Amino acid sequence: MKKSIILTLVCVFVTLILHAQTPEPLTNNSVINMTKANLSDAVIIDLIRNSELNFDLSDEGLKIMAGEGVSSAVLDVMKEATAYSAAGSVTYKPAAAEAPATAEEVTEEVAEEFASEIPEVAEIAHEIAEVVPEKIPEEVAEEITEEVVEEPEEEVEEEVTPSAGVQAEEPVDLAESVVPASESMSVTLEVLNYVAPLAELIRFNETEFKTLEVNISEWDKQVRTLLADINKVKDQMSMVENELRDKKNADTRTFTADIMALKKKLDIYRKNYQQSKEIMADGGQKILKKIEAEMTARVRNLSKAYSTAGQMIGSSDTDPSAGERSVEFYYDKKEISQATTPYMSYATDMLFWYRNEMTEIANTINEWNPRVFRILKEDENLRNQLDSMERKIEELKLNSKLNKDEISSLKKQVSTIEKGRKRLAGQMKDDARELASQLKQVSQRNQDSVKERFADIIENTTYSFVEKSGF
Repeated sequence: MKKSIILTLVCVFVTLILHAQTPEPLTNNSVINMTKANLSDAVIIDLIRNSELNFDLSDEGLKIMAGEGVSSAVLDVMKEATAYSAAGSVTYKPAAAEAPATAEEVTEEVAEEFASEIPEVAEIAHEIAEVVPEKIPEEVAEEITEEVVEEPEEEVEEEVTPSAGVQAEEPVDLAESVVPASESMSVTLEVLNYVAPLAELIRFNETEFKTLEVNISEWDKQVRTLLADINKVKDQMSMVENELRDKKNADTRTFTADIMALKKKLDIYRKNYQQSKEIMADGGQKILKKIEAEMTARVRNLSKAYSTAGQMIGSSDTDPSAGERSVEFYYDKKEISQATTPYMSYATDMLFWYRNEMTEIANTINEWNPRVFRILKEDENLRNQLDSMERKIEELKLNSKLNKDEISSLKKQVSTIEKGRKRLAGQMKDDARELASQLKQVSQRNQDSVKERFADIIENTTYSFVEKSGF
C-alpha cells in the first residue's frame, strides 16, 4: 500500500508542478497523465480552464482519451473550453484565484503530516521540491496533501439487528434542505447587426435556467420535509420495537401490562408511519403535477421567445451602408449542482438542457457574425472607392469639355459600384431571412425536445417515488 501511495505522490508532484512551470499549452497527453496520476476531475477541470490549450478533439483523439480513463465530465469541459477559446468573440473570465502555494510549502505540510507514518513520502516530497521549487496552484496542493496520501479505513461489518431495516434510510438534515446555488463562469459575447436578437435568446434560456433551479430547490425542500417526518416515525417505531423485544424476551411469562401498553403504542406508530407514507405519496403527486405544468409553460415560453427573435431578425435593418452595429453582453455559464434527493435528481436534466442550448446559440452567433462582418467590409471598400471616384469626377468637371471621356468612364464605374452595393444589401437581407428560417426550425425542434425531456423526467420521478417510497 505504501509503495502505491508513494508512486502516486511522485506522479502527481511531477505532473502538476512541471505543468505549473511550463508555458506550453495543455495537450491530450497532459490530461491523460493527470488522470493516471489519480487527480480528481475538479482539479483537472480547473487546470483546463486556466491554461492555454492545444487539444486534439477528433473522434480518434476522444476515443483514445476515453480508453485511457479520462472521464466524460473532463472531456465535456475540454470540448467547451476549446470551442470558446477558438471563437474570436467569446472569452472565458475565470474567477480570480488566491495567491498560489509554493512547492516548498506543500512538501513541508506533507512531510510534517505523514513523516511518522510513511517516511518515504516526506523524503520524496523534499527531493521533488528541490528540483522544481516553483509555485503550484493551491488546488493542486490541497489535492496532494489531502487525497493522494490518505490511507483507506478498514471496513468494519456491523451487526445487523432485526430492527435494522426500519432505520436503513438515513435521516434528513433540514439544515441542508435547500439545493446549493450553482457556481458560474462569465462568458462575453459580441453580436453584429441582425444577429443581435440571438443574444436575447441566451438571456431567455438563462432566465429559464435560474427559475427552474429555484423550483427544483423548492420541490426538493418539500421532499426532504416529508422524508424527515417519515424518518421520525420510523425512529419512534424502532425504539418501541427494541424495548418491546427486550421485555418479551426477558422471561417466559404471559405478556405484562407494560408489554401490552408498548404493543398498543407500536400499533399507533405503525399507523402514523403508514399515514406519513400516504402523505409522502400525496406530496409526490402534487410535485409531479407541478412538473407537468412546468413543461406546458416552458414549451409555450420557448415558442414565444424564439418566434419573437425570428421576427426581429427578419425585420431588422439589413442595409450594410448603415455600418456595423455591435452589441456586447455577458451571461453566466453555470456549473449545475446535483445535491438533491434521489427523487428530484432527474429534474436537474433540464438544467443541463438549458445550459447546452445557451452554448448552441453562442456557437450560432459565432457562425453568423463573420458573414455579417464580411459583407460590411466589402460594402465599406466599395464605398471608399465610390467616394474617391466622385471626388475625381468633381475635379474633372472643372474642365468638363476636356475631360468628357474620362468623366464618362468614371460614371460607368460608379454605376457598377452602386450595383455592387445593392447586391450586398440584398445578400445581407437574404442572410437575415435564412437565419430567421433556421431559428424557426430550431424552435420547433426545441419544443419537441423540451416535451420529450420533461416526459422523461416525469416518468423517472414517478418511478422514483414508487420504488424508493414503496407506495
